[in-house]
Amino acid sequence: TREKAIENFPEMPVDSKWLRHVPEERRPKFYQWDHFLMCLDFTPELLKDALSYKARDDDLFIATYPKNGTTWMQYIVYLLQHDAKQTTTEHFRSKSVFLEAFGSEKAITMERPGSIKVHVPSYLAPWNDKARYIFVVSFFGC
Repeated sequence: TREKAIENFPEMPVDSKWLRHVPEERRPKFYQWDHFLMCLDFTPELLKDALSYKARDDDLFIATYPKNGTTWMQYIVYLLQHDAKQTTTEHFRSKSVFLEAFGSEKAITMERPGSIKVHVPSYLAPWNDKARYIFVVSFFGC
């Protein structure tokens, strides 16, 4: 459960041997959070804050594994919500919040309609039966 994951938060970085081909100085650093790896770019404090976000009825979440079409899906959603009008990067980011990177306050104050991007597993994503969720899944090696 989300509460158990938050209580048992490990602070120790995880060894990333699967990245042996990447030079040590360029390897991302990870820590383990409830059986998955989270990049150290997203601090423990921000992750705890993100997981405490109470999803609203009008929220739309885009849940993906990192580097699997997240931004592409965010732009598709933005264009559907705004009659295919082009925008600036600043305006786009004000309407499409990255929960783990910026915390719950940004999602609470986000201009609506908008979307909230998450990279946590679906069972940890803030849930509301009335909110909408888009899950992007890739199959590696197909």
